[in-house]
Amino acid sequence: MRTILGLMTAVALAASGAHAQIDPSAVGQSGVHSSTMRNHADRIARERGGAARPDNSARARAVCAQRMELRAKFGSDDPKIRQIFDLCNRLHY
Repeated sequence: MRTILGLMTAVALAASGAHAQIDPSAVGQSGVHSSTMRNHADRIARERGGAARPDNSARARAVCAQRMELRAKFGSDDPKIRQIFDLCNRLHY
C-alpha cells in the first residue's frame, strides 16, 4: 500500500506543471540562434559563389500593404489571413 501511494505521489509530482517552468535565461535565445544561423548560411553562400539570401522586407511590406484587400477577398476567418495580420502587426508594418 505504501509503495502504491509513493508511486502515485511521484507520478502526480512529475505530471504537475512545476517541472515545466520556462528557463528565464532561454528567453530571447531563438533570436540569437536564428541570427547566427542566417549569418552562417550567408557566409557559406558567398564562399560557394552565390549571393546571400535576399532581404524579404520589401516583399513583407508589400504583402502587409495589401492585407485589407486580401482579407476582403479571402475572409477574416482564413487562417492564412490571420497569420498575415499577426505577422504584420508584429513587424509594425
